[in-house]
Amino acid sequence: MSDDIGQIIYEEFERLRQEYNLECSVREQELEEGYSMRFDPDNNRIIFDENRINIAFNYGKKFGYISSNDIYIHILFLLSHEIGHYHDHNENPNGFYVNSEEEYLQLEVNAWQKSKYMIPDDLKEEFDKFNLRIIDSYKHKFSKERENDS
Repeated sequence: MSDDIGQIIYEEFERLRQEYNLECSVREQELEEGYSMRFDPDNNRIIFDENRINIAFNYGKKFGYISSNDIYIHILFLLSHEIGHYHDHNENPNGFYVNSEEEYLQLEVNAWQKSKYMIPDDLKEEFDKFNLRIIDSYKHKFSKERENDS
């Protein structure tokens, strides 16, 4: 399945780009641990790591973090969330440079809210759960960082 993920992402991104007149690009690149996809505001690009997406998807299915067994839905959710960051950055270019955990979490909420319009009604509840897991993962990450700093 891993060989197909990149192609699915490029095709789904192109569909979303055309449908919603997006002026950003997508590119595959190895990402640091904890990230499978992210928006790069400096290059106006969504970057994805096919290997990390595959690992996260399979881990999420195994442990129940991912509700759907459909990789297409998972990719739609990932891309939509990052497109939310794209919209947020377009509206507030300096907003991406945050100084606190609260500001960072607000960026995630903004991305979630600004991307919901792309999600079909029958998937909105699952998309909300997906984004809540993202926010919870950052809260956990920040908590671990504070523990390590102590």
